[in-house]
Amino acid sequence: MKTDRTAAGTGIQRKKEVLQRRIRRGSVTLEAVFLVPLAVFISVLLILLCFYEHNKSWYTSAALEVALVGTAREEPGTDREGQAAFRAQDRIREQPFPGGDPSCQVQMEKNSCRVSYVSAGETFFHWSLPYRAEGKIRQTDPVGQVRAVWLKEKIWDSVR
Repeated sequence: MKTDRTAAGTGIQRKKEVLQRRIRRGSVTLEAVFLVPLAVFISVLLILLCFYEHNKSWYTSAALEVALVGTAREEPGTDREGQAAFRAQDRIREQPFPGGDPSCQVQMEKNSCRVSYVSAGETFFHWSLPYRAEGKIRQTDPVGQVRAVWLKEKIWDSVR
């Protein structure tokens, strides 16, 4: 009889162990059901954030480049504002990463050019991430600045 009780006891023990193993396997499966989609979601968000930041820096660089074109020395018969606007649209077409095309404004002032790209929003999975990238460059006159420094030095030397 002792052997029967021992045999029955080991059978119950074995069933408990099998049940515990199944529960552990099930808990791993349950954890994976939550963690794997969360990890994929976070990875996708990081990739989209990289696209957003790339586009924003791309258009900031483009705005500065276009402003530089707009402040170039004017030759007779050239339209600086037209050249800058053409280059701004050209930079929009050259953008390699996904995202919506922003609107572009070129404002010419007396000695400077301001270019701004405004995006209504990068739409990724119905999320909108708007941005604004600006560049302003003032036209310099190096010859005039050197002459001004030279004149100040000349006046200063005569006063001493």
